[in-house]
Amino acid sequence: VSNTSNMQMCQIKKSPGSSETTSYVVTACNETVLFLNSVSKEIEYKIYDKEAQFGHVTYLKTSGNLLAIGFSSGTILVYDLDLDAMVPDEDEADKRVFQQLHRFQFHKTGVSCIYFAEENTQMISGGQDTYIVVYDLVSDQA
Repeated sequence: VSNTSNMQMCQIKKSPGSSETTSYVVTACNETVLFLNSVSKEIEYKIYDKEAQFGHVTYLKTSGNLLAIGFSSGTILVYDLDLDAMVPDEDEADKRVFQQLHRFQFHKTGVSCIYFAEENTQMISGGQDTYIVVYDLVSDQA
């Protein structure tokens, strides 16, 4: 059973350096975000909060190569979904993971919505705390 309020569709390159893409359904279960290949129906990628420090996922939003994940703690993590930008996993040296670009902690409670604006240079979020926050993704400021 998923605690997230939505699913997203996204396109990810088939392999690093490739211009061909594959469609994925992106959804979450507790603190893990899953990428289900829409053709093979296999889970091919996962993003998870290893220490479970952010709580469960409450909202997901994709736009271009960006994925924003909102958590019950109010934290928002933004990832680059470009395979060419993947980085080595801290725990498993032979494994590569999506690169985290931003970490924001402005909401006091769960994130209830996220929107990307201005050609992905801004992000806007709403929280269960009733605040709306505008983020500048270029300067990493809110």
